[in-house]
Amino acid sequence: MIDAPEEPVKTKEYEPLVISSRALIGKPPDESTESIADEEEFAPSQILRQHPLAQALAPEALKAPLLSLSLLIFASVWRWQSHGTDLWSVQKEALVHRHEFWRAFTSILVHADLVHLLSNASLFVLFAWFLGSYFGAKAFPLLSFAGGALTMALTALSYEDEVSLLGASGMVYFMCGLWLFLFARHADYLSLGQRLMRILAFILVVLVPTQWDPSVSYRSHAIGLVLGLGTGLFGGPWLQPKPALASMGTRQIEPDPDR
Repeated sequence: MIDAPEEPVKTKEYEPLVISSRALIGKPPDESTESIADEEEFAPSQILRQHPLAQALAPEALKAPLLSLSLLIFASVWRWQSHGTDLWSVQKEALVHRHEFWRAFTSILVHADLVHLLSNASLFVLFAWFLGSYFGAKAFPLLSFAGGALTMALTALSYEDEVSLLGASGMVYFMCGLWLFLFARHADYLSLGQRLMRILAFILVVLVPTQWDPSVSYRSHAIGLVLGLGTGLFGGPWLQPKPALASMGTRQIEPDPDR
């Protein structure tokens, strides 16, 4: 008997199974490197660029602050040339007895001298630009001038009848308070601790006086700052940052229909 040769056992070969880490987190293993590069574009730096308060100041928003500063200069020079005739400053007696309420506004425009005007000009333009650029015309000039006039009126009512007030410093402190509260509320690309530290540092370095001048109404500064903070607190629902422009280097990734 002749033994038949045994047939070789056929073994089925399998391709090795490769499981990528992307498959383990729900990503298809056949994604191209181009799509991976697209996803990597969403880095924290790009998220920061998309935040409204992280945008550069808008050059066109500087027009209103400069025009307002021109108005302050014009009104101050007009008063300096009036040779003592004062129809601009505000006093308690003018508000309560003569009902000249417009003085609460005109007192913002005029200044005692050139040094007084220059001391307010830089912060006036800076915070007017910040508010107008990031929050629009309702923050500056509308709300800022209204808050400045209210600051002057409340300050005048807190003094004796004959005390005259003039200058934009009360309005400047109002704008500072408004901006600081809006920054604390909306600049969430920073941690709360970072925001508070920046605000505290600004108040200590810029807003707290380093010397006492009896001709300066520090009361108007305090009233303006508190009113600005309060306006930011209660005006939050309609004081929202202007949306970031789409042209600031962001790009939307379209989904692949084949996937």
